[in-house]
Amino acid sequence: MWKLILIAGTIAAITVAAVISSLLVLDVVTAPELRNTLGKTLLVIGIVTTATLLSIGAVKLGTGSWRKPGLEQRTSQPPV
Repeated sequence: MWKLILIAGTIAAITVAAVISSLLVLDVVTAPELRNTLGKTLLVIGIVTTATLLSIGAVKLGTGSWRKPGLEQRTSQPPV
């Protein structure tokens, strides 16, 4: 699940960078505006992606599902 969130954040960052860069090429925005807008937008995407990943980690830690099933201790005695 965390890989999916990370991929979504990366795709969003790439898409925003492409759109804002296209606006620069088309002379809709100037270079200083582009630098300011792109920096802030990518920072927001990074913050949201990190917060989502931390939330997933907290839920997994809280429910105890972060352990692998094969590492659980056996409660019954082995057959003799």
